[in-house]
Amino acid sequence: MSKTKLTPNAQRQAALARPREVLRLPRLARVVVGRTHPSMDGEYALILEGGEEITIGRAANLLSQSYMRALVAERAGYVMPRLKPVDWDKLVQLILDICEEVQV
Repeated sequence: MSKTKLTPNAQRQAALARPREVLRLPRLARVVVGRTHPSMDGEYALILEGGEEITIGRAANLLSQSYMRALVAERAGYVMPRLKPVDWDKLVQLILDICEEVQV
């Protein structure tokens, strides 16, 4: 029995399932980091289907569960549940792993 190998885009879409669930953003299409130069710090954003962008800002904001909870409450209108620190770290690492770098 052979397994179907997923394309990178299909893998990224499958990996988005967990952030969609935890952040309660079912329309989450992409996570991007915009950089003006490869060695510069980037600005992170969640891109929803239809092109709506939720700007996160620098990596420090992404690492802060309280910042992200406030951001989701402000933009999506609900309070996401608190995660244990170890679970939050795993979610952030997953988001970083699926993040697409874009030039700005």
